[in-house]
Amino acid sequence: MDDVSNYYRKNKAAASKIEWKGRLLKLLRLTITFGIICAVSFLIVAGYQFLTTDEYFIIKDVRFMGNNFTRDEELGSLMELPVDSNIFKVKIGLLQGRIISHPWIKDAVIKRELPNSLVINIEERIPVAVALYKSRYYLIDKYGVVLGRRDGLQGDRYFPVITGADFRGVRFGEERPSEELLDAMRLLDVLKEKKEFAKMGNIIVDIEKGRLALRLDDYEINMGKGDYDKKLTRYVEVRHDMLDRGIASKRVDMRFLNKVVIKN
Repeated sequence: MDDVSNYYRKNKAAASKIEWKGRLLKLLRLTITFGIICAVSFLIVAGYQFLTTDEYFIIKDVRFMGNNFTRDEELGSLMELPVDSNIFKVKIGLLQGRIISHPWIKDAVIKRELPNSLVINIEERIPVAVALYKSRYYLIDKYGVVLGRRDGLQGDRYFPVITGADFRGVRFGEERPSEELLDAMRLLDVLKEKKEFAKMGNIIVDIEKGRLALRLDDYEINMGKGDYDKKLTRYVEVRHDMLDRGIASKRVDMRFLNKVVIKN
């Protein structure tokens, strides 16, 4: 009986020793893991402090790319970039929003170029027409966005002119054109694709009660609304026929494709 008791006591002692060693090993692993986490955290904090405070990463160069109508100084002023700004701490989204607030800017992509430069790729709005409203002239892009006011047509004679558009409450650079203005821009877009009209010097689109009248030099075409591609193609055919017949009229009603009216 004593031998059995001794056997169990020895086994219990051995098991307790193994359990104690396992706990010690687990504690050692936890200690090492904690130490590694602390070391990595310290390195991350120290690295962040270095990247965001060292003079090496202070922005010294801002380069604008792709801007033809807007000046670098003008866009730089819009950014309101503080002196000694750190390249990692600067808020790219905030700077983009400030640049895009310019009426002529459609989009801006800002990239960090280490160690201390910002490269800004600009996408500008392109003026394609001049709109006349209350004796004032406004440059607009193909989407009907008003870019700015002009004193007159001097220097802009190559732009088509749009009359009759309503610009009440419209702000420069705001993408909120009226449907009538968008319709006029669609007509001009179709006109641009027609080689027969490429040499026309003066192009005017009149908006009246939702319908469009097109003036090409001395010719006047009542375009009505819609189907501009078909109507202009049809007009070219009618114009050739008029010339062949010696008809000198320069006023044509194209509101209906199947009914062309030539006016004196």
